[in-house]
Amino acid sequence: MKKKALLLGLIFMLSMSGMAFANHKGDHGFSLEGKCYMKLGFLMRYAKQLKLTDEQLQAIKDKKFEIMRQDIQLDSQIALVALDIQKQLMADVPNQTQIDTLIDSKVELKRTLMKAFAKTIVDVKTLLTPEQRAQFKELMWSECKGGK
Repeated sequence: MKKKALLLGLIFMLSMSGMAFANHKGDHGFSLEGKCYMKLGFLMRYAKQLKLTDEQLQAIKDKKFEIMRQDIQLDSQIALVALDIQKQLMADVPNQTQIDTLIDSKVELKRTLMKAFAKTIVDVKTLLTPEQRAQFKELMWSECKGGK
């Protein structure tokens, strides 16, 4: 009985580690989504220190909600295409042409989303004055190093 419990525990741990590995996106820590949301949040959190004008802050908030909306829309479209791919693969006679088309569609949606995140970062940075950009960079580095 103890051997069975130990074996089941070992199988469970191995399966969980496999799931964790499968969920790793392979982006080696580089995520435009994460960087975009981090920069937007950082700018809003340190608006006073950066001496952002009301107009700048409002533009940043608008950009944040715009990208969040686009993220939700494209993520849901990506999920629906993934579901269609899964359905095709589970068919008795999968249609390779349709699968290829769906994969192309999914890749294009992801490309559109990554470009939107990059554009948001660029747009927000151009809202800042050169002095604010320099101070923003300093604050980012000090926060990355653990200082506040």
